[in-house]
Amino acid sequence: MKSSTRYLKIFLYVFIVVLCLGYLGYKSTYASYETNVSGNINPQIADWKILVNGVDAAKSDKVLELDSTSFKWDCPSNGVREQKVGPGCSGVMNISVDASSTEVAVLYEFDIVDKTIAPEKILKITNIQFSNPNFYKTGASKYSGYLSLDDIKNKPKLNISIEVVWENTGDLVYDEEFFTNDENYITIDFFAKQYFGEEIIPYTE
Repeated sequence: MKSSTRYLKIFLYVFIVVLCLGYLGYKSTYASYETNVSGNINPQIADWKILVNGVDAAKSDKVLELDSTSFKWDCPSNGVREQKVGPGCSGVMNISVDASSTEVAVLYEFDIVDKTIAPEKILKITNIQFSNPNFYKTGASKYSGYLSLDDIKNKPKLNISIEVVWENTGDLVYDEEFFTNDENYITIDFFAKQYFGEEIIPYTE
């Protein structure tokens, strides 16, 4: 009887060990399958590429580096030497926005600070024209527009024309350090993000 009891205990011990090992092996295998499944996800990411005057806005901190050559100038012949700029001159700057390689709708914004916004600036905006009908003045210095997916399918290239004048106030004192700093003339910042159909509210002065 003692011998039978001893064999029974050995059998139960071996059975429990085998059962535990089998459970651990199953659990390990199941965990490996979970890891493999989650690692097989491979989404197709939409492209995001916007060119401002031919420069990729996503890869450059300065897509609009302004200086006197950024504008086409018209100056009085009896007041300013040819190919030079000074008080009394007017100018036009053209900005192109190309979103044809982008695969999401785009909301973009220009923040343009001239003499009417910051009196210390030299240039004053006299007119702004946009080729995109979905473009609005949304703040004292901000202009916003959007491109829907249908717009982008048509591979649009937007154009913004900014007309400025360097007013001849008659009391201007020349300061070389001030006039050689491009940021003192006018500043234009560009911003873009994905458009989700949010309403653009025009600015009322």
